[in-house]
Amino acid sequence: MISPNYRPTAAPRVIAVGLHRLRYLLQELAPSYRNLARLEILDRGFDTAVEEIRRVHSAEPVDVIVAAGSNGAYLRQQLDIPVVLVRVGGFDVMRALARARSIASRIALVTHGDFPREVQQFDELFGLGIEQRSYRTEEDARDCVRELKAKSVEVVVAPGLVVDLAEQAGMHGVFLYSEDAVREALDEALERARLSRIEAAKRDRLNSVLAHLRDGVVAVDMQERIEVVNPAMERLLGQPKSMLMGRKLSEAAPELTLAATLREQREEIEELQRVGTKSLVTTRVPIIEQGVQTGAVL
Repeated sequence: MISPNYRPTAAPRVIAVGLHRLRYLLQELAPSYRNLARLEILDRGFDTAVEEIRRVHSAEPVDVIVAAGSNGAYLRQQLDIPVVLVRVGGFDVMRALARARSIASRIALVTHGDFPREVQQFDELFGLGIEQRSYRTEEDARDCVRELKAKSVEVVVAPGLVVDLAEQAGMHGVFLYSEDAVREALDEALERARLSRIEAAKRDRLNSVLAHLRDGVVAVDMQERIEVVNPAMERLLGQPKSMLMGRKLSEAAPELTLAATLREQREEIEELQRVGTKSLVTTRVPIIEQGVQTGAVL
């Protein structure tokens, strides 16, 4: 349970969602991030995790989430907050398999999502005879464990959910995620939070400048959806920002469409245009970022 009583801080706020054994790894690593971020560990999954994250995010924004496996994939689908997944590298898999081999000879490797191709190649090359399975949902995970138990598998190398299920079924479980993999995900989350805050600061400065311009300004993405609109343009269009953001400019104001600018990347500088009863001087230019067109501005 995450406490809602937070003090404002400049450090990025990271929620690490850890169920099963992942939670213990996160708790071990948390002290080393104390001076870098506000790392909060949430031991919930799926719908209950989504509900809790939305609740605390509404009280104070969360920069980024760290999660793994089917739980992480579900959070990505349900939340607008960036989610960094803990990823398993080839060395992690080999180390876990070596540990499993020291316990028994009949081994299974279960991963979330697509099975790593390099592991298949390694298994074929050395003839290890590893049972390989993948899952996407909790029910898939339960089916995998039942099938492996029926095949007399003794050790299951897998994420925490499957390890717990395997041990409940009387098999040995070896946790797939390493401390290095979790640390790498946390580091990636901090970098993503840092870059996001830089972009947010740039947007704030830009919006502050635009707010004081007497000229109306509107910027759109490549689908002509409105991304930026200043107060002067709101007054010109007779619609508030809340009704304009995300709409296509050609729908909100057909006379001011930027469709041709997006399509042809053509500049139109200080052209006289009639809009209703008003005569306007309009400038249309494509927005080019690092050589790639990302939108247009009027």
